[in-house]
Amino acid sequence: MTSFLLACLLLCAIYLLNCLQFPRKTQQKRLTKSRFTNSQANSGVERTASPRRVSAATQNQLYRLVHDQQAVERLIEHTRSYNSGRSEQWIWEKVIHDLERDRGYR
Repeated sequence: MTSFLLACLLLCAIYLLNCLQFPRKTQQKRLTKSRFTNSQANSGVERTASPRRVSAATQNQLYRLVHDQQAVERLIEHTRSYNSGRSEQWIWEKVIHDLERDRGYR
């Protein structure tokens, strides 16, 4: 009976360790994705639709919502990784929209 409990505990521990490691692996893959295709990497051309310029009003609006520069940078990078072809202005506005939606402002 004791060996059965030890085996169950061991299996549970292995399962929990695998569950904890899985999100880290997928997050690393997402963060290491290149924003360049092979031909664009050689030419140095980025795939964004427009230059990386964001209006001051949009920046201020996002910083009023978050109050933490590192958190803003993480949110922007996360959104940029899923929407690489969009302009920087669009990405910032998307982060603001998602925050307001999640917080129930709209």
